[in-house]
Amino acid sequence: KEAEKEMEYKRFEDEGAFGDELGKRVGESLQIALNAILYGGQTNEDGVAVWKEDSALKWVTPFGKKSGNASPFKELKEATSFYNKLDIAILSGKTIKSEGKFSTVEIRWDIGALWPNPWESRVLLTGTSILTVVDDKASNTITVVKQEDRLDGSSPMDVVSSLSSQLSPRFWDIYHIGMTPSTELDPRFDPS
Repeated sequence: KEAEKEMEYKRFEDEGAFGDELGKRVGESLQIALNAILYGGQTNEDGVAVWKEDSALKWVTPFGKKSGNASPFKELKEATSFYNKLDIAILSGKTIKSEGKFSTVEIRWDIGALWPNPWESRVLLTGTSILTVVDDKASNTITVVKQEDRLDGSSPMDVVSSLSSQLSPRFWDIYHIGMTPSTELDPRFDPS
């Protein structure tokens, strides 16, 4: 058991990915909140700050919003009913600046999804979010007041160009569809 614990990789303790305390707190708190939406379960763990969205949250994103005042978590809850599978991983976080009670943190993320088409295309979107947060250590909460999402690549605000090359079927997708046996007619039923 002790050897297994030593070999276990703990992403949020990796100083190369989460080099400062606030970047680690924000990344870990956000990941737990995302996991609660995507997979159910707890919204907090012992010692990890509780993630909150400010009621006046300003959100700039390349992802569509159903309503003008939508929050990232409300949109994520709606997205889980559209995609066949949806995963989000917080990969790194670093503090850019701190001014008074507000801090700006850059978070790097990956979004993986199974697109709801017949061959279930696997899509991967990578990018960053610049978050303006209030870290209240007394109540152990992190409140996001502004979020700006950007996709990696030449068009950071264009989801369609990021997805278009990933949605067409690949060779093995076509092969598996073509090699699936067709259903046989039951001789007891008249096909007419």
